[in-house]
Amino acid sequence: MSPRCSSILSLYSALSTFETSHSAVPFTSILSIDPIVEAHCNPSRIVRHFSHSLPVKLRSSFLCEIQHVVYSASKDWGVNGLRLGVLVSQANPELHTAMESSCLLMKISSASDILWSSLLLDPVALPTYLEMNRSRLAQAYQHAIRFLEEHEISYRPSNAGHFVWIDLRRYLPDRAMEDGRYLETGVEREEELAKHFLRNGINVVCLTLY
Repeated sequence: MSPRCSSILSLYSALSTFETSHSAVPFTSILSIDPIVEAHCNPSRIVRHFSHSLPVKLRSSFLCEIQHVVYSASKDWGVNGLRLGVLVSQANPELHTAMESSCLLMKISSASDILWSSLLLDPVALPTYLEMNRSRLAQAYQHAIRFLEEHEISYRPSNAGHFVWIDLRRYLPDRAMEDGRYLETGVEREEELAKHFLRNGINVVCLTLY
């Protein structure tokens, strides 16, 4: 890895994997990888013994060896409204200090804390919920791709998460339905198609939003 690159990974849907008939790549959490064994690199040692011996301007080049993982309760647990997030940075005390100072202004509510922590610490409810979530995701995924295949709509196979990427380029209109004006850009055509879906009760997120 380049000494000027940080590794910031999102594991929002880490627990929302499910079985499918597709040969999708199995999910592996970055937190399950031992950097000493896999990369012969101890990130804690790099930070503590090397970065502090350098000028302040050069310390970040060594800190970027550290992996940072962000996670929230919104996807796996379906509770966007609780506004819960987690940062896992196992060997970066400088980042910990910076986050602690700013987190004073971003406290979560006691209700959100109790609800999520109670589920995470419940030895019965936690595995029951995860198994039910994976099972229902698999059922919903099969239902969705069955429709796509029947209508010959291309999609990207998946085995995790709550979304299916589909290819609707052949359905992009050339003209607006309301005034008949010519749509010059792909963005305009995509937005027009999304409006058409929405008028018929289907909400399709545009690719341009990503």
